[in-house]
Amino acid sequence: MTEIVTTFGNWLSQSPVPKLCIQANPGTKQPKQYEFYRTWPALSEVTVRGHHTPQEDSPDEIGQAIASWLQNLK
Repeated sequence: MTEIVTTFGNWLSQSPVPKLCIQANPGTKQPKQYEFYRTWPALSEVTVRGHHTPQEDSPDEIGQAIASWLQNLK
């Protein structure tokens, strides 16, 4: 499992495939984790209200963010 996650993470860090990072505020991740994600190419980021389960705290905001991101893909 560790090898799979590591390999996928390496691929993401170099892939031109568009990515959407949905950050919850206040969230549970440390800022350094987001700093790492921000080094990935083709990354867009949005922040929504939420803590441990942002998909339950802000489902409409997340849906709108995904819809907007999809519309802006080239």
